[in-house]
Amino acid sequence: MKRPWCWSLCWPWPPPTCPALTPGGGGDAEPAPEALASIGSGEPVRLIYAAAEVPDLAEVEPLPTPEPAEVLDEHEPNLQISEDFVNQEPVKTFLGRYYVTGYDICLECCGKLDGITASGAVAQVGRTVAAPEDIPFGTVLYIDGIGERVVEDRGGLVTGDKLDVLCTDHPACYAITGWYDVYIVGGQE
Repeated sequence: MKRPWCWSLCWPWPPPTCPALTPGGGGDAEPAPEALASIGSGEPVRLIYAAAEVPDLAEVEPLPTPEPAEVLDEHEPNLQISEDFVNQEPVKTFLGRYYVTGYDICLECCGKLDGITASGAVAQVGRTVAAPEDIPFGTVLYIDGIGERVVEDRGGLVTGDKLDVLCTDHPACYAITGWYDVYIVGGQE
């Protein structure tokens, strides 16, 4: 089957030689009037369409999927990184099943109102979690059903298998209370 595969802009018109206009040269001897166009000067030009035999797409075999790029030297300035590597999820290592409660920045929950955590960071809803001392500050935890949180705080009742997630208010604290699977985000597989 013949399909158009390229076009050229012939300038000036008519071109001295144009295979698309030559009988047997792949195109019609006289292009249709709608093939006329103009450029900035307003001079008429003709767009020429050439045709060639193109196989049906169903007959064409797809190209093989390329292998991920190999890292030869981590210090190589022109290092190519595989798209699969860039789009992969961070490694999550199962830490255990923890009883999660919530706290907010109030006198009842914290005994103070300044929002400064045990690590010195300013507490932030959606980020801060209080964890036992065996989990270092800065550790990113993924709490299944809640999301990622950063260990930035401690608490007198936060020991063993307990975590305390910073929430907006007391109803939010009560709503999340329960047992959750907890993972450490990052590290090696």
